[in-house]
Formats: sequence, structure tokens, C-alpha cells
Amino acid sequence: MPLRIYHFVLLLLSCYSFSLLAQESAPGTLINSEPLYHSKPQVKDIGEPVRRSCGQEQIMAALEKNDPNFKTKRALIEKQIQDWIKQNSHKKAKQVLSIPTVVHVLNKNNTDTISDAQIHEQIAILNEDFRRLNPDTSNTPLQFVGVAADCEIEFCLANLDPNGNPTTGITRRQTNGVDETTFYSTSQGGQDIWDPGSYLNIYVFGTFALGFTQFPGGPTYSDAICISPRCFGNTDDPQYNLGRTATHEVGHWLNLEHVWGSNFGAGCNSDDLVSDTPLQSIFSGFCPTSQVSCGSDDMYMNYMDYVDDYCMNIFTLGQKERMWATINTQRSSLLHSQGCAGISTLDAEFTVNSTNINVGGSVNFTDQSTGSPNSWSWDFGNGLTSIQQNPSNVTYNMAGTYTVFVTVSDGSSSDLETKAGYITVTSTTSGIPEPPTKDKHLLYITDILGRTNHLTPNTLLFYIYDDGSVEKRIQQER
Repeated sequence: MPLRIYHFVLLLLSCYSFSLLAQESAPGTLINSEPLYHSKPQVKDIGEPVRRSCGQEQIMAALEKNDPNFKTKRALIEKQIQDWIKQNSHKKAKQVLSIPTVVHVLNKNNTDTISDAQIHEQIAILNEDFRRLNPDTSNTPLQFVGVAADCEIEFCLANLDPNGNPTTGITRRQTNGVDETTFYSTSQGGQDIWDPGSYLNIYVFGTFALGFTQFPGGPTYSDAICISPRCFGNTDDPQYNLGRTATHEVGHWLNLEHVWGSNFGAGCNSDDLVSDTPLQSIFSGFCPTSQVSCGSDDMYMNYMDYVDDYCMNIFTLGQKERMWATINTQRSSLLHSQGCAGISTLDAEFTVNSTNINVGGSVNFTDQSTGSPNSWSWDFGNGLTSIQQNPSNVTYNMAGTYTVFVTVSDGSSSDLETKAGYITVTSTTSGIPEPPTKDKHLLYITDILGRTNHLTPNTLLFYIYDDGSVEKRIQQER
């Protein structure tokens, strides 16, 4: 078979799921005499494009078959979600929720390690995507702009650990190798999970898939998100380089289904339980220009589809509602977490030498943050980024308005400053004067019936000119 198809089939067979639904049993428990997780090949090297894929439906089927109560448990959770939505759909969030987050880096022979800067980049990406501050919002198709949502959810690297001690929100451990059954256990070579009722745990290691997690209701010992270092933060991968794998997995962690629903293969009879995402019978891959699978345009650019990172750009109002319902029911303890309660004096701020330039011009950025930051992560809105404190000569080559972001960190906390539409770039041709207009000449006068003679005074008449213009007048009787 062709090489691309071969790679796709190999990845599909080797990946059980992005959304790994586990059960309340000991790690490594057998399902039908087979382990829940198997040793899998590592995610393929960067090169031949591979469609994002997973096996969520297979895991669901296995868990339901092994645990007769699992399906009932998920149904009860869904009833809680729908009841909360019915009672609170008209209410606005009282405040933006900031979820304390810890990133556990597990690396073997330094091959899977990532830098602190890369971790801060990923947190900034999550904040942009969940607040609809991502620089590619303009790529959302017009028919979906009206349902695009600021989810009012943010993520902060924890500055207090479960024991109340100061932390950077990052743990690191050299390991001889972990897999999907051992990553959450220090005694088995991984890292013990922090209380998932108070923290979002993200593990970064050489896993078999781009990423995976479990829905609310699974076991607490593995209630975490796992991401390959290949696609964590801004990377060199041509398909998964913008950190959207984590965005997708956090969506699952907050109880979002894929946009085609939980029953892949059921065609247009499967739904994701969100009213403003169109029915979709298939997953999308790479980056289609359009796709219709159930009689209307598919929302292929949704974070919960399978397109490449650069193609994703939207959560919907309905998805926001579902995530907030989950936060207020299954994950309500997050509302009282003290993980980011440590005192922080950080306040990100910056200025520029000019906010209005011509195409091809450049801007100098000056950090004005307070609170002694020691790292900076800039996104200038034009595809360029920087980790310098004071980036200079940032060039803008296309006309338009640009939003600028900077995240500053002091090693234990971080702060994001966003200035929407901050830089205005004007085309240099806009100053060319318009050509002079020539005199126009009246061709004829007509009334509303198209008559050019026997015109009645004091009625509406139309004056037709040789330049194509038309004037409406009432000719007064003399």
C-alpha cells in the first residue's frame, strides 16, 4: 500500500486513544485476559504526514464490557451535566476560573526532555485557546463565528504543592522508561500524581500517541493528561507544532466528546451532546478547506476534531457550557484549590516605540513588567515569537491589526498580558491619491414608469448620467 496509508494504518492500530477511559481497578488490570494498555511503538518520527487518530470507542467498549457498572456511572454523570446546564445556562460565569496545573516531565536518557520555557509556552497556548485569544481566530469560518466562545477558563502553573510548599509547578524525573500503566507511580519509575481534585496533572514522556487522557469518572490514580514531547508547546513538528494536542486533551478532561460523538461509525446518528456543533459523521484530517458529512458544513476547525494544529481555532458556546457544568459537578473541588494561591507580585506589561507602522516596518518591544520576572514568552501575532526580554526589530510584512501576547514568569508563577489589535500595519499604497473625477453629463430624465416625456411636475424623477450615476429629484412646477 502507499507509504502514507501504511503510516496511517500503523498509527491507528498502535494508538488506543486520545481520551483513555480507565476503570476503578488496580493499574494494569486485565480486560478479557488482555491488558488495558499494551506496549506500543513510539509516535513516528517527524517526516511523512500522519493523520491524527485515536481509538476512544474501542477503550469505551472494553471498559463497559469489563465493568457492568461503568456505563451506568457515565450515564449518571451525564445527567448531572445536563441538569446543571438547564439550571445555569442563562447565567454568566462569576469569574474566570484559573486551574492549578503541574507538569511532570519523565525523560529517559534526556531524549524526551523539554525546557521550562517550552512548558511556559504550552500554558500560554492553553490560555490563548480557552480564552479565544489565539492569534488565528480570523480563520474561523463566518458561519461559526457567532458560536465561538471565550471559555473563561485559564491555567496557571501551581506555586503551592499539595503540602503547601512553594513549587514551580514543574517536576522532573530521570527514568528507565515508563508506559501508560506506570507513568503515575513513583515506585514504578514514574511520578506520583498530585491530587487531581486540586490540580490538572500533565505528564510529558515518550508515549505511544500524541496524547491521551480520561473523562471524569475514571480512577483518580490516573486522572491526568499525557502528552508526547513531540507536540508539547511550540515544536518543530510540521503538523503538531502549536500545542493544540494539549488543548484537545484538556477538552476531554473537562468532558468534551469528539465533534462526531462517542459512537464513531454510527454516521449522523452519533452526537457530541453539544447543540451548536453540527452533526458530523466522520473525523477530519490534515486541514480540509471544507467538508460536509451530515447535510451541513462540518466544524472541522474545532479543537475536538483531528485536524492539524494550524487548522484548529475554536471552542463553541455549547462546549464552554459543558466544560463549566463539569467544573461545577464532577470537578467542583477545582473551585476551591489553593494550588495557585501563593503570593505573586508578577504583573506583565510592555510598551512599544510605535503602534502604527507601514507594511515592512518594524517595532521594538520594551518589557515593563513588575515583580522580578526572569523569563519571557512573546507572541507578536504575525507568526513570530521571542523569549528575549526586550525584542527589537520585529517586522510586520502584511497590512492589518495584530494582537500581541507576553507571558512572564519568575520560576514559581506566571502572568499573561494581552493587547488586542495593538499593532496596526498600513499598506504603503494607501497614501496614493485617487485619480481626478471627470465631469458627468445628463443623458435623460425618466419617471418611475420609465417615461422620458410627459413628465409630471412635483413627482419623483430619475436623472440618468453618462457615468452610470442616478440622482432622484422632485421637479417643482413653475
